[in-house]
Amino acid sequence: MSMLTIAIPQFVENLRKNIQGVETTEELLIRTLIAVGSVVVLLLLRNIISGGILTVIGR
Repeated sequence: MSMLTIAIPQFVENLRKNIQGVETTEELLIRTLIAVGSVVVLLLLRNIISGGILTVIGR
């Protein structure tokens, strides 16, 4: 049995457990938007911080 065959049922089970706390579709949408927004903010901050460090080092 391959690792992928074993991993897929575990992934589905974890996904089911995470979604169980969600009461409505709207709540799921809100949680998804918050998660996506958090990732975007972290990516922007990473680029800003990296640029600042390169500017300081380049002087």
